[in-house]
Amino acid sequence: MEKKITVYPAAALFNGRETLFNFELVSLLEKKGYSSLFPQRDGFEFGRLNHFLENKVPKEELSDAVGQIIYYVKIAE
Repeated sequence: MEKKITVYPAAALFNGRETLFNFELVSLLEKKGYSSLFPQRDGFEFGRLNHFLENKVPKEELSDAVGQIIYYVKIAE
C-alpha cells in the first residue's frame, strides 16, 4: 500500500485573502490525492473558534474574525 504524502501549508493566515488562497491551495492538493494538515481548518485554535463563532458572526465574515482573533492572541504573547 502506497503511503499518502501529507502537506502542511505553512503560509500566512491572518486575513481573508490569505485564508482564501490557502483554502484553494489545499483543495487543489487534496484533489490531486495529497492529504493535508491545514491549520485554518484543522488547527485546535481555529476549529474551536470557528465552532464558537459560527452562530455569532455572519458566515462570510467568519474566517476574517477567526484570523483577527488569532493574530491578536499571538502578538500579545
